[in-house]
Amino acid sequence: MNDETYRVALKDSSHPFYEATWLIFAEQMNTKFAAKRLTAQKDDLIPYLLEIVDDESLAEEGSLGKGFAPPHAIDLLGEWGVTEALPRLIKILEEEDEDTYIWGSAADALGKMGPEVVDEMFALLDRSEDVHVATVGGILSSAGKGNQRVYDWLKSQLDLHKEDWKVRWWVECLLECDKEQASSLLEERIQKRKYSPQLRAVFQKWIDEARQE
Repeated sequence: MNDETYRVALKDSSHPFYEATWLIFAEQMNTKFAAKRLTAQKDDLIPYLLEIVDDESLAEEGSLGKGFAPPHAIDLLGEWGVTEALPRLIKILEEEDEDTYIWGSAADALGKMGPEVVDEMFALLDRSEDVHVATVGGILSSAGKGNQRVYDWLKSQLDLHKEDWKVRWWVECLLECDKEQASSLLEERIQKRKYSPQLRAVFQKWIDEARQE
């Protein structure tokens, strides 16, 4: 990206991207506030946000924005459900370190993209042995609500694990995907599985909450 775009925008209050750039390049950004505030400019801003995501120099801590601009741009793209960003976000999920802000933002954004993400995530699982499976599960549970293929895959992951924290994670994903079906499964498993008292109490709480909705 020509850095004059965002540098000029930051200095010139009459620039059409002045407010957007200040929000994106801040160290902290309230995504919902920014998305609502900038909705009127959404169509014009999308190419600008994608350029910010693609500018690798902006991901560095010493860059303008201290490395937060690309994650913030991704947060906005996710909040707006911009599926045009899918290839970039999936590439980040495959290639970036899991401890980086940009990786976390990409994972969160993918979860907000809806049904179109489902096939992409299953394709990612098929081609990559290094992908963080639990993260993909979280993405699928949000993007694939009510999708039986997603539910069945999440259940297969639950069946692979016995550690409390892993069991809890996959149960959370199942509930996110299909609360009614997952609640019935959980009721059955509480009867038949030897979960710890702590885990059993959490699961019963989740079942009760699901039944009250």
